Amino acid sequence: MTHGRARDVPLAAIGCERTDALMCGIAGWIAAEAHAPVAHATIERMLATLVHRGPDGEGVFTAPGVGLGLRRLAIVDLAHGTQPVASEDGSVVVVCNGEIYDAPETRARLVAAGHVLRTRSDVEVIPHLYEQHGLDFVGHLRGMFALALWDARRRRLVLACDRFAMKPLCYREDARGLAFASEAKAILAATGDAARPDAAALRDVLEIGFTRAPRTLFAGIRRLPASHLLVHERGATRLRRYWDVPFRPRGEPPPRRSDDDWIAALRDKLRDSVRLHMRADVETGVLLSGGLDSSAVASLMCGLSTAPVRSYSVGFDVGAYDEPDHRRMLYDFPALALHPQRTSASAAGLALLPWSVWCLEDPGGVASACWRMPLAALAARDVKVVLTGEGADEVLGGYPWYHGQKLLGPIAHLPLALRRALLLGPVLPSLRPGLARLLVAEPRVGLERFRAMMGSRRLSELRGLVAPDLLATIDDTTDPHEELDLPDAFASWHPFDQLQYVDLRLRLADAINSALDRETMAFSLEARLPFLDHELVELCCAMPRRLRMRGFTEKHALREAMRGIVPDEIRTRRKRGTLSPIGPWLRVRDLPEPLAHALSADGLAASGWFVPSAVRDLLAHHRAGDGASERTLLAIAGLQTWHDVFVTRRTVAQRPAL
Repeated sequence: MTHGRARDVPLAAIGCERTDALMCGIAGWIAAEAHAPVAHATIERMLATLVHRGPDGEGVFTAPGVGLGLRRLAIVDLAHGTQPVASEDGSVVVVCNGEIYDAPETRARLVAAGHVLRTRSDVEVIPHLYEQHGLDFVGHLRGMFALALWDARRRRLVLACDRFAMKPLCYREDARGLAFASEAKAILAATGDAARPDAAALRDVLEIGFTRAPRTLFAGIRRLPASHLLVHERGATRLRRYWDVPFRPRGEPPPRRSDDDWIAALRDKLRDSVRLHMRADVETGVLLSGGLDSSAVASLMCGLSTAPVRSYSVGFDVGAYDEPDHRRMLYDFPALALHPQRTSASAAGLALLPWSVWCLEDPGGVASACWRMPLAALAARDVKVVLTGEGADEVLGGYPWYHGQKLLGPIAHLPLALRRALLLGPVLPSLRPGLARLLVAEPRVGLERFRAMMGSRRLSELRGLVAPDLLATIDDTTDPHEELDLPDAFASWHPFDQLQYVDLRLRLADAINSALDRETMAFSLEARLPFLDHELVELCCAMPRRLRMRGFTEKHALREAMRGIVPDEIRTRRKRGTLSPIGPWLRVRDLPEPLAHALSADGLAASGWFVPSAVRDLLAHHRAGDGASERTLLAIAGLQTWHDVFVTRRTVAQRPAL
């Protein structure tokens, strides 16, 4: 094994030519009639749509009125960690997708309390925690998970999702019963029902680029929100939040610690989180960019590993976006023991559109899927688990809009007319469009201000592109002024904390984590996020804001915590992020066929959702350099492809031979 400069791996060598492998996870059915039989074949049919998330085995449990199933990706206790798992007397049965990172410590406490555990599987602690703590059991789990627990004595089903929805879980309840699965497609497979679009979810995709929980794009199918559990008992279903991001009321001082103590605490907690996230009976790797976040994770992994750590990076064929060729990466520093590999993405990756929409079930992630799916396929050749740097920007305020909030927040409550005057006509919008949008945005931190920060477009701005019939349907069935579900204490928080909360609860949970899970698990690769360990998040929320952002230097505490661990050249870099060159790619002469078809007059006619001539003109203007319309064009192409894949099934989502 060697380490040093990354080598390029041809995409054709990854194995993407295979078309028989699908995604997988957990699935189940609770019949409306308590003792109605649930056919074993029904659960197997659901699992058949989920195979590739768990190619290492299948487990099914059925009893009167209930069926649970799981496809397994073996990572811990390879020989004995099969599911479903049960309590000693068999009355509590669990299936779980994810990892409980502190399971060994939890197991020791349970054994000391008199419980009998038969394996080293992390999932086996769950039924015993439920026996000991009832519905509060989920608060004792440290990890990422989507789980289903069946309590036979109470005839109670419990569904639970981790604190940041790192693992997805969907459900549908109707007169036939309650079905659940890691993917909506498995729920449809249970009964053969046709997919229908949800109007409010269509509005979400068109306006903010992704679907907000608890919605999915499938009418009648809901997504369990982050930090929630669902309890279905005696024919009644209720949702309950079991944890929330713990910011302090404005003016309440943080715990008394020196800045050095806070920074040391962050370093220790992050190292501990990385150590726990590396727990597996298989080798773990890391998805590596040139930024601080993933480099911090990789550097800590190197310090905890006795062998070189496998790292996987992506570059692009558009020079300005090709990070590995323009900035030194962590593997270029000899002191770090890395075994690096990299791949390169091009406009050809847009041919993944049908496959990525089928996997994601939401067009919001197709921009990242065109490069992350080949990256995941590359990593899956060697490992089953990778760590990533996602979450650091949300827990430590690392995005550019935090600069804007800090700069313009103090004047946000001035009269709108005065704020408009500060635009200086077209001067500020042309020089700093993001600041200009924020200057005149709704002053209260919420969905409207978040839209302004993201550069989102209102549905009214898309009326020339969206067909009148679809506009009428969306307008008649949705509330254009719908707000976020915010906690009662939200108004008492500092605006910086409020913005972090919206980032954590909206963009991170509903867009970033959802896409990351689907893109990696499409190749039986589990992505783990050490920055989203809830104990680490709680520490960061308690930290003084001056340490999260010092002046206009974002993530100051992390930069200091990584002093001597991450090379200074990387540690002090300004945030860049991994952005795919969708805009330049849409200007290539011959678009990949799936994308060209989705934007064509014939393709668009299949759904009737968009005006073909307007889409044609928008694409022509974009190609001529008349504005940047890639987000709108990709949303249109993604929604059209979703319609073709799930509604009419005119498009078969086979993985292209890359």
